[in-house]
Amino acid sequence: MNKIDIFIADDHPVLRMGLKAIFKSDSKINVIGEAKNGQELLEKLKHLNPHIVLLDYFFGEENGARLTQLIKQMKPKIKVLAYSHSSEPIIIQKSIKAGAVGFVSKSEQMSQLLEALFVIKSGKQYFSPSIQNIIDKLHDSEDHMLQELTQREYEIVEYVAKEYSNKEIGAQLFISPRTVETHKRNIMQKLKLKNSIGLVNYYFKVLRSGAGQ
Repeated sequence: MNKIDIFIADDHPVLRMGLKAIFKSDSKINVIGEAKNGQELLEKLKHLNPHIVLLDYFFGEENGARLTQLIKQMKPKIKVLAYSHSSEPIIIQKSIKAGAVGFVSKSEQMSQLLEALFVIKSGKQYFSPSIQNIIDKLHDSEDHMLQELTQREYEIVEYVAKEYSNKEIGAQLFISPRTVETHKRNIMQKLKLKNSIGLVNYYFKVLRSGAGQ
């Protein structure tokens, strides 16, 4: 089997060092680069072609889903494996929608991460047991409607939950307040909600809690 070329994107130097040491002990894994922030990641990927980018979802001030989108736009063949301490459903959903082919919780055994690399290299998706359990609960619950939300709609839901006005949301996302209102109507229609209060309640009950887990 050919070696798996890995790029590590994590803002914690100790963790990067530990991962490199573990991967170095496996002759089938080759770490070809690392980055401590999103800008460095994207710049280095202009010159490197790893099979897999191991991406910390909370990568400094960067959004893992957004970086995943940028990586896929830049080099579609690169696979992104999300790696995070958080297992909130909205984080998992956003990663998948952005193009990640796997998600592993940092609380899992290292063997799960190693397995993920080999499974993804073979062309399949991989979600560690705790993450797969959350995905299954989302699929099995009445909240399967979450699957219909776009990446932009997820972002708007988060801002609404933070009590941002349409104008403030528009400024953050570089769209007009009218466009924000249109998105909100579409979101509430998809989730069968009546108003913004219902949307906020839905966010904290379902997206933040793990769909009743």
